[in-house]
Formats: sequence, C-alpha cells, structure tokens
Amino acid sequence: DYSYGHKMWSHLMNAIYAYDRSLISPDTAFERPMNPSNLAFRDQLFSDTTEAIRELVLKFPQICFHSSTQKLGCGTTNGTIILFDVKHATRWMEFTAHSSPITAVSFSSDGNWIATFSRSEQLLKLWRVTATASFLKMVGFSQKQNCSYSLKSKFEKIVKQYSIDTELSIRLKWEEQTKIVVLNRGTVLFYVDVTV
Repeated sequence: DYSYGHKMWSHLMNAIYAYDRSLISPDTAFERPMNPSNLAFRDQLFSDTTEAIRELVLKFPQICFHSSTQKLGCGTTNGTIILFDVKHATRWMEFTAHSSPITAVSFSSDGNWIATFSRSEQLLKLWRVTATASFLKMVGFSQKQNCSYSLKSKFEKIVKQYSIDTELSIRLKWEEQTKIVVLNRGTVLFYVDVTV
C-alpha cells in the first residue's frame, strides 16, 4: 500500500531530522524498517528506506554509505561514530572518534576505512572498520585510529584567502586510497595525503 509506505518513509525522515541532527534513532528510524526477520515489512519499505538513506547522505555530510559492504556510517554531535550493517539491519560498530561534533565522514573505496573530521578540533582521523576490527571491539579492545591529521593551518589559509569561516559546509571524499579531498559546497578546498 503506497500510503502506508509513504507514511513510514515520512516517519523515518522525521525521526532522523528530530534526532538533534546527530543522526538516526536506530530502533524507530532504521533498524525496525530494515529488520530482516520481518521480510514482508522489509520488502514493503525497501525502496522507501533506500531512498531515505540516499537523501540522508546527500543532505548530511555526517552520514556516508558504502554500497559494496552495505555499511552506513553516521557521525554524531558527541563525537561518536555509529556504523550500521544495512544488509542485516544491525548496529554493527560504535566508537568515540572525536571529543567534539563530527562534521563529515567518508568511507574509503574498499570500505575498510572511514575518515572522520571535526571542524571544532580541526582534525581528520582515519579508522579501520573491518570485520576483524568489529570483532576486537566486541571482545573488549578499544577502537584504534590509524592516523590523525591536523588541518588547522590549511583552514587558516583558506579562511584568510577567501574570507570565509562560518559559511563552511565541509564534506570529505576519498579520491584514492591515499588521498582525501576536503570540499566546501562541492568546491575543492584542498587535498590530504593519508597513510592507511
């Protein structure tokens, strides 16, 4: 029924936007509609949920999706990264990435890494997000960042050069396995060479 699916999609979007822009309320907005144990419900809402995820990724730089691994990454206002396994509709991994709000996130092309950026800290961090990392986290090991890059001098140069600061709308994009592009409203600000 179209109206039921549309109503659930609207509920999903409203729950997401109402959650302090820090992202998704997992039980109401994501995990329940995509729960694989309720196949009829999942099939009915699949296209709406897929569209909602696409809209979220386009609207919020704090959300990224990796299609091959079916992982959805969400950066929160408290500095936490939450990774969802879309295929199995589960919260796959969660860890503290920053001590301040996460501004932007992006998966590497192979999906084994996630880059996180906090504008407040002016730090870009890389995290390994594989099944091995998930298992180690489950058995009590803390999530370890691979690298941390201070972008303070690069942002100071940009702000001075273009007289912008509060208008920045930062996004990250892996250009290669060893290069991340930092964008503002689709325009390249600078590149960061990274080691993974």
